[in-house]
Amino acid sequence: MEKFAVSLLLVLFGLCSAGRADEGVLTLDECRQFVESRQGVLLDARGAKFFAKSHISGAINLPVNDFDKAYEAVRTKLRPDQRIVVYCSSLSCPDSGKLRDKLVKLGYTRVEVFKGGLAAWWKAGLPMEKAVPGN
Repeated sequence: MEKFAVSLLLVLFGLCSAGRADEGVLTLDECRQFVESRQGVLLDARGAKFFAKSHISGAINLPVNDFDKAYEAVRTKLRPDQRIVVYCSSLSCPDSGKLRDKLVKLGYTRVEVFKGGLAAWWKAGLPMEKAVPGN
């Protein structure tokens, strides 16, 4: 009976403490709503050259591979308690998760990832900013 009670407690504790498997990860529709609401900051984790070619409208570039230098340029636009959504090129791109981790280590508490990235946004025909030819 004691083993049963301990097992039951462990199961219940696991159910109560487990968060959503996708916690902190936005769907395409959730990201679209976030962008339209303008109630936070959208960060593009890709390199500056890729950002210059195209990005989600309103995004700020904070390339994870050049984080220290780039962060200094954008940190005044960020607040630790502000909602921040990060994205990169596609579902398979790890840069958005890496950028989220760096920001969380710096004390930002509301950082989420749009996993579909620019590829999903483009495929859905949502607003993007593109480079002017010749630049």
